[in-house]
Amino acid sequence: MPFPKTVQKQTTALTKKFDKCMNKLERLYTTGRYDEYLALREGEFTAIYQDACTLVREADAASAPYRAVLLDVLQPIIDEFIAEDGAIDVGCLTFRIQDYRNEPIVIKDRRVTQNPTARRLADDEAEDPKPHPRSNPFAIFSFNPPNLTATPADRSAMPIYDARCEISSVRDRRDRHFERCETDCVVDMQMSSGGSCLAVLGWVETKIHSRNRRTGKFPAPWISYHFPDDPKSKFTDVMQWGRRMEVGLAGVPRHMALDESQRLIFVADNDRIKSFEWASANGSYHKRPLAMHTLRSKRFDGPIATLPGNTLICAGTGSVALWSLDQLETHGLKRGQNIGKTIFIDDECDYDSDCDHIPHLEYSSGSAHTSEIAFANERKFKPGVWQVLPHSPSTVLATGRMERNCVAIDLEHGGKTTTRYQGHSGFVSGISISDVDPRVFLTS
Repeated sequence: MPFPKTVQKQTTALTKKFDKCMNKLERLYTTGRYDEYLALREGEFTAIYQDACTLVREADAASAPYRAVLLDVLQPIIDEFIAEDGAIDVGCLTFRIQDYRNEPIVIKDRRVTQNPTARRLADDEAEDPKPHPRSNPFAIFSFNPPNLTATPADRSAMPIYDARCEISSVRDRRDRHFERCETDCVVDMQMSSGGSCLAVLGWVETKIHSRNRRTGKFPAPWISYHFPDDPKSKFTDVMQWGRRMEVGLAGVPRHMALDESQRLIFVADNDRIKSFEWASANGSYHKRPLAMHTLRSKRFDGPIATLPGNTLICAGTGSVALWSLDQLETHGLKRGQNIGKTIFIDDECDYDSDCDHIPHLEYSSGSAHTSEIAFANERKFKPGVWQVLPHSPSTVLATGRMERNCVAIDLEHGGKTTTRYQGHSGFVSGISISDVDPRVFLTS
């Protein structure tokens, strides 16, 4: 959509100023004139950034129809400022308003460097609370933040309250002739929304070093599980080999999702998705999760999520695939029952000539997606991370690979982009949403 003449003139002028300023900054940085570099960023470049934010705010306040296009044009300016700004301080900045006369509120780290041009208050100046100098102009602050509380009934909150952490490890196992090397990798760990299942996704990469052939790499995805409500299930056993179950996918596992209502664990690689049921409808746990669905997901290799109505979605470039699971065929109690055509796994015969170590593989091509929803405003957008909004299950909050902003996409109304969120200083790698306060989400 074309801009009004005044906005077009302002946008063009800002873009030209930005290009000239970036050329100056590059020359100063290349020649080692760092004091001049910082001064130019704090002066001329900051003014350009503030003007860009003002333009975006004015268009948004007026609900201008061109505001989304305007943001796309000015996005390089915003990204450049936020990225460089976030690289100055290595630490964890608080969102609590406080007097920053003494020092910024950061997690102490030897890598933390203070901005040499940061302004310090004199002793006789008023001690008014203010945001941190590095706070983004888009940030909103609260004088009375609520206290964080957690009870044993809040299964998802307790690990955070107890300051528990996630640890992944890589272990290599070699045979005595060093022709076979196994590397164990953890991909993801998730708790179901009701807290009845904790699932871990990983894969073992086996490298075959043959004297007469090229080195072959063969992934073997696995899932492990823990049932907090089952006294027989021990959390300490969740990573043990005996607790693991082979998924059967031929590729490297990328994504996992859990559906509490249907008691299903979904695992996806670039070509297919498989589901496993961890308990029956009456609530009794299976000794080992049962294979239920195999879905064909070519062209859709992004994150997966479950929606109400026993529906699964998987992201692709510019669209999402949707499966109505109630309408699809399942494997049943017999594990060898194929869904769709029988496929041949590439390089399967090269994995082990003696057939002693070949992992379980799924030979079903899988069920095709029921429907497809295109992104109305983001034709080339490929989600790398997303979360379903708890108060609006048809809306996903997503970000692409190596992007600093998030978008909310309404899948129920034609895949329209409803909201954009700016301000993360680095590339967003994770999104967390609270069911208690759906207006707030965290990015990492």
